[in-house]
Amino acid sequence: MVLLGPLALFVTLNNLSSGIIICGIAFVMMFVACKRKWPFILVVAALIVVVVFAPPVAIAMEKAGILHSYQLSRILVWKNPEAYPKSGGYQVLQGLYAIGSGGLLGKGLGQSIQKLSFLPEPQNDMIFAVICEELVLTIGNLSIDRVAHKAFYREQDLCLANREYEVLLYLAEHPDRDITFEELGTALFGVYRESDRRSVMVNVSRLRKRFEGNYELENRIETVWSKGYRFLKGGI
Repeated sequence: MVLLGPLALFVTLNNLSSGIIICGIAFVMMFVACKRKWPFILVVAALIVVVVFAPPVAIAMEKAGILHSYQLSRILVWKNPEAYPKSGGYQVLQGLYAIGSGGLLGKGLGQSIQKLSFLPEPQNDMIFAVICEELVLTIGNLSIDRVAHKAFYREQDLCLANREYEVLLYLAEHPDRDITFEELGTALFGVYRESDRRSVMVNVSRLRKRFEGNYELENRIETVWSKGYRFLKGGI
């Protein structure tokens, strides 16, 4: 543990991002190992202050020779990418454009526009922006990932069964309109028979049970009496 401090400092002088990762790992290890927690609380408070006032702190460190000029520029871009739209902030802004242009439903698999040379490096961690543009359906705090076949509420996996996921996806893709039992049954089973109405109701009921205790999700799905269901997109 004693060697981690000098090691992290040495790495940070040459590679800021790797040094920050090593410092984070060391901090967590020492937090778990030590009985006294108040020094760590003070460190976290100091880090929050540093993050809030990152630009002036970074400028002072660059003048003192602790940071290189390119490291300073990365910090400044991180705090305010809009101020550098044609240089360091270009990648970040294009990623945000990709996420925003996907809208609520996404454009569909392979339909991303931003990855066609607008987003300079779509193959690294910025692939998240492409996935959002193409595949992620987001409604309020609810996100549906078409690739993983999972649904998340405030980044927590709802752990839906396959049929529950299919019901939620279809309803969310057709918000604010009446979905009949026949329409939903055809989407789920391919061919709808009147006897499938009970199965549709059971699957919707199971999905609703997953939402129990969550006011926002509970009220997303309305029953249209003797007809079907309606998924509310907003206003909750």
